[in-house]
Amino acid sequence: MQILWGIVIVALSLLCWGGQAVVCFAPATGTRLGLSEAQANVEPTFWADVRGEALWDVLTLWTLVVAGVLLIIDDTAWAHFGLVGGGMYVYFAGRGIFSRVAALPTS
Repeated sequence: MQILWGIVIVALSLLCWGGQAVVCFAPATGTRLGLSEAQANVEPTFWADVRGEALWDVLTLWTLVVAGVLLIIDDTAWAHFGLVGGGMYVYFAGRGIFSRVAALPTS
């Protein structure tokens, strides 16, 4: 069961990390794949925010990939990488989502 969960963690975290890497380093490809909006279609502040989030995720989400690999090879350090990466992801992704929802106009 531990190996299965490790594979799930690696697959999902690589999906997230890979998507953010594409948006960060190849924004035109990210737009073509539907991972982000075209720069011309959004305000400059929003574009900068999305690119900043992508860079931050590229710099931090690798910890979740490492956690999954360590879980597969039965190294107890997986929990430390998982807690650090998971905590950062939940905080920053949740903060971004709730900030955008709070900024929506109410009718």
